[in-house]
Amino acid sequence: MKRRELVLALLVALLAAPCSRLLGDGAPGAEATKAYQSALAKLQAGDGVAAETGFLRAAELAPDWGAPNAQLGVLYQGQGKEAEAREQYALVQIASFAAGKYPEGDAATVLRKALIENEAYLIYLVNAARLQNGQRALVPDPTVGLVARAHSEEMRDKNYFDHESPTPGLTNCQDRFRAVFGYKPRMIGENVARRWGSMYCLRPEKILQSHTDLMNSPGHRRNVLYPTFEWLGLGLAANANGDYWITEVFVESGR
Repeated sequence: MKRRELVLALLVALLAAPCSRLLGDGAPGAEATKAYQSALAKLQAGDGVAAETGFLRAAELAPDWGAPNAQLGVLYQGQGKEAEAREQYALVQIASFAAGKYPEGDAATVLRKALIENEAYLIYLVNAARLQNGQRALVPDPTVGLVARAHSEEMRDKNYFDHESPTPGLTNCQDRFRAVFGYKPRMIGENVARRWGSMYCLRPEKILQSHTDLMNSPGHRRNVLYPTFEWLGLGLAANANGDYWITEVFVESGR
């Protein structure tokens, strides 16, 4: 039996640069964008019922967008509706996968389903920790999730575990963010974790254990609970043995 292992690492980078693009962009249609922006205004005004209606409308108009689902997930989690929140977070991660290029076939589909379910659960756990500690919930972003998942996959495929990538131009998390979004956010943080061994596989109880381990590490806990972060990107990768890699990217956009 292989020895069970857990490895964690963290990085926080403070950056001072203006933003030229907002997270949550990319709605496929003016009507969906209008419904989304209206729902945001209702949410900021404290009208959760009207906000929910607006986000549901935006999600109906743009089912592959993910941004309305992210807001719905946060809204439902704040109301104590775990199942509904996790369902919406899963839709965000489906949108994240849709934005990338991934293997096809039955086995790949099964793995992708497991990754999406566990990514959604980890988003829920991160936000549960923040709410329990008096911080606002983070809004999961499909594109930031794509950035996070790409790093997890590269660590798996190139057999390394680090914040620093060997790929030129993508050395650290701010490089990877900027390569996709085209700007440096005001602040960005990253947690990475790896778990392997014959007793580990990709299932919720192991994800919960990984989250607990991160929260028991002062630096990782600081990233999870940092008060000015706004957005979260979550990406998992796994191999045929059930070993898995986690990347969490935390963003304060500066907009």
